[in-house]
Amino acid sequence: MSRVFVASLLVAFSCSGAVEEPWFGAPIPASGEKPGIDCGMTAAKIFDSPIPGMKRIGSLAVPKSAELPDSSNASIGFECIDRGLFDPDRCYDTLADTGIKWARCQTMWSRCEKEKGKYDFAVLDGIVDNLTKRGIRPWFSVSFGNTLYMTNCYTGAAVGCVPTLYGDECKAAWCAYVRELAVRYKGKVTHWEIWNEPNLSHFWQPSKPNAADYLELVKLTGRIIRNEIPDAKIGGTTASPALNKWEMEFFELGGAAAIDFWCGHAYTRVPELLRRQQRIASGSSQDYVTVLKDVRSVIDAHGGKHIAIWQGESGFPSWFPAGHWLWWPKTVCKEGWQSQANQAKWLLRRFVTDRRAGIVRSSFFQMADISRHYSMATTTKSHPAEHGIVNGWTYEPKMSYHAFGHYNALLATAKAADASGVSLTPKSDGAAPTVATMFRAENGSPLFVYYTAFDFSGNYTGTCYTARCDARLSVPKALAPSEPVLVDMLRGGVYSISYRSEADGTVTYSGLPLVDYPLAVLDRSQVDVSVERVFPFAMEGAGLPELWDVPRNRKPAGTDGFISAKGSDFADRTGRRRFFGVNLYGPAALPEKADAPAMVERIARWGVNAVRIKGKVLVSVAHPEYFPSTHDVLGAGFKPLVGRAITFTYPKKSVCPLRVAYYASEIDKVGDTRSLIGECIDSCR
Repeated sequence: MSRVFVASLLVAFSCSGAVEEPWFGAPIPASGEKPGIDCGMTAAKIFDSPIPGMKRIGSLAVPKSAELPDSSNASIGFECIDRGLFDPDRCYDTLADTGIKWARCQTMWSRCEKEKGKYDFAVLDGIVDNLTKRGIRPWFSVSFGNTLYMTNCYTGAAVGCVPTLYGDECKAAWCAYVRELAVRYKGKVTHWEIWNEPNLSHFWQPSKPNAADYLELVKLTGRIIRNEIPDAKIGGTTASPALNKWEMEFFELGGAAAIDFWCGHAYTRVPELLRRQQRIASGSSQDYVTVLKDVRSVIDAHGGKHIAIWQGESGFPSWFPAGHWLWWPKTVCKEGWQSQANQAKWLLRRFVTDRRAGIVRSSFFQMADISRHYSMATTTKSHPAEHGIVNGWTYEPKMSYHAFGHYNALLATAKAADASGVSLTPKSDGAAPTVATMFRAENGSPLFVYYTAFDFSGNYTGTCYTARCDARLSVPKALAPSEPVLVDMLRGGVYSISYRSEADGTVTYSGLPLVDYPLAVLDRSQVDVSVERVFPFAMEGAGLPELWDVPRNRKPAGTDGFISAKGSDFADRTGRRRFFGVNLYGPAALPEKADAPAMVERIARWGVNAVRIKGKVLVSVAHPEYFPSTHDVLGAGFKPLVGRAITFTYPKKSVCPLRVAYYASEIDKVGDTRSLIGECIDSCR
């Protein structure tokens, strides 16, 4: 059993740090919400207070991407780097901590061939290699043109410009480039999606969308790729989840024979429903699961039983500009609507709904907010909707980032199962239906997911879902968890369940919370409970601060070098800096020696740049004969702390023998910290 490490927040000292300028562009416009209030958090706050019959036992552990198999169904959009719209180097490590296994990347012809016939793959190599070495599988969207061979393109990246529509030279150059891609990334990239949303005129320039022309592009491009990579998986794509006239024509022309997977895009306000303005056949259902099952049937009927159905791009912003297209009429959406919680809840519901619909892999648009000047095929948005799971200015994780991690921890490798024996009471709450479904983990163990399919987009105009604690989840006795726990997939809390009854071969768990985003019920043995999700080391119990509730520095420790004294201020290479850290009070506050490196890595990621020991920790260093384990931890841990530019301090009046002075002097060999702790060292000598 892991130890519980206790530490206290160290109040910031020194003057305020300089205002950090965004990577580019202006700061995010002020929100219309009240400071500190997220309109989407109303239901989630039910977990802020004890719930009868439930006890918090910890937080959900999130695996790293490298720890999950390729069978994971979770993908992130890593697009738009062809236009330099976010900085990938600031994303790789952050992304790897979520457990996301796949990343959709555009092949950026315009950046890789800037002189005819000469290729420079430095940027694309960097993306593929950095993702791969962190256990993330890149898959390609082979898309967009090159102004070397095209005229009258709106952007330098020739977004939406189709090479087969610009003459023989352009077509030949495209073929040469695709061949070079296939040769270069053989063994690194297995899935190759041809183009992006070809059914929209926006991405099919300079002509009108035509399924026959698109099929020609797929056949041409796919043949070149397969000549170099015989087992490559070729994908077709559309902007619609449903099969409308354009999509039907593609398959009627024999498109199924040219592809191995099919990517629909699922931008909807309510994840369980198609948008009203999405064109679906008259009289057909708007229910997403029903529509996707029809899609499966139609593709099968056209020779496509081998085709895997993917959801290649979807998203919901945490900040909206006025008149965003998700709303109809567009005049409904006001400038500055924002909610990180709504985005995170939408992500969870989208991925759960995709699994229920039989979709093999889902991708969320996108990694980082596009903060300014989003150039598309024919327009440029000065401040587009913020779709990223990290902030596009600061690169801080958003709530959707953490929710994505929780999904990956439980469901990324699970498969939807027959849920006919699963029921939830109530069947609806107000005007919103409830959802209760079942999944099977890779080892076959069942887990149950339920929620209210509330249209939380109404939050922006004052319609909020109020959680309740009288839900009853009934499951077949043969599948019932023997030690049931409930997981809050938005905030990551894990809770034991006490209220259980049995009748007629059915087990019912009662007194459960019901919210407008997925909650999971499963056996305790299936949950990896971690304490990393709550600051700073490991804590248990209710009422503790959640991950995004704790103030912290914006960057990992050491990003801007070591802190030193300059006059009356503390500073790093960017200017004045404040400290944010923890007190380690007593030996119980320290981890085991073997865990010390992980502790250092964890607090560095949080932006902690100061660790202050006091009390019996210092006594234990002075008397290793009485406290040998603490002595070893400090001896092993001092250098790694300062090696990450984390300042180690201790009170001047504390016990400070020569042994402590020795360790402190060893720290000075790693980094410039004498200006911060030198006075104490001198007093020891």
